[in-house]
Amino acid sequence: MVQEALTNAVRHADATEVTVHLRQDDRGLRLEVLDNGAPAPAPQAEGRGIRGMRERVRLLDGALSVGPVETGGWRVRADLPREGNVW
Repeated sequence: MVQEALTNAVRHADATEVTVHLRQDDRGLRLEVLDNGAPAPAPQAEGRGIRGMRERVRLLDGALSVGPVETGGWRVRADLPREGNVW
């Protein structure tokens, strides 16, 4: 997921800064990738990269959110539950 989010930041957003956050607690993992790139127009359909991230997160019973940030840039966030997963 990080690799795909970084690729998207470079390829589609023309970002100059990208931040990756990983947090683990008793509930699970949160992975968040933020960039300062130009917000993308609303796509007619998700591309293969985002679709692939959704599939991988779904296999782990997690949730994925992808979209523009109010302050500018783009965010990819995956929340993966601890219960039932071994990472």
